[in-house]
Amino acid sequence: DLFPTYKVTLSAAGGDDFIRQLKDTLLPDIVLIDIAMPGMDGYTLCAWVRANHPSIRTLALSTMDSEVSIIRMFNAGARGYLHKDAEPAELKLAFEEVMAYGYYFHEAMTRKLFRHPAADPVEEATGAVKLFTEDELTDDEVTFLRLICSDKSYDEIAGTMSIPLRRVEELRDAL
Repeated sequence: DLFPTYKVTLSAAGGDDFIRQLKDTLLPDIVLIDIAMPGMDGYTLCAWVRANHPSIRTLALSTMDSEVSIIRMFNAGARGYLHKDAEPAELKLAFEEVMAYGYYFHEAMTRKLFRHPAADPVEEATGAVKLFTEDELTDDEVTFLRLICSDKSYDEIAGTMSIPLRRVEELRDAL
């Protein structure tokens, strides 16, 4: 058995169904979320899980593999992104990495997102998203990015960096 340490605790037809069922079960460690679902879409569900149950790790599992879809899911709180055609071994690896490290980044997805810095920015409804290389950022921006990826709050980041909360917000806004 490829997944002996994992157990499916609930299966839902959509986001609203998931929220209803979640009240009647123990919180899962990991939730696989499809972007395209009836009713509440995956972006909305992922953001709801992050806001209401931040201990749950969410993995997007979708046929959509555009940069915009991936970025939107990560912005909503996804900890990883897998294509529905992924092999079971990759799914198992994603489970293991998201449990051990907090995130799962597949090589092909990473290449798609972090293409050459001279590439055109990704356009979406909220504006342009520009991806940077580390040498284009200040030391504070790099430190902020590393800390925000660790799920620390802005207050915790301010304390770790020994800077005022307002400076953390400025770094966020600049990036």
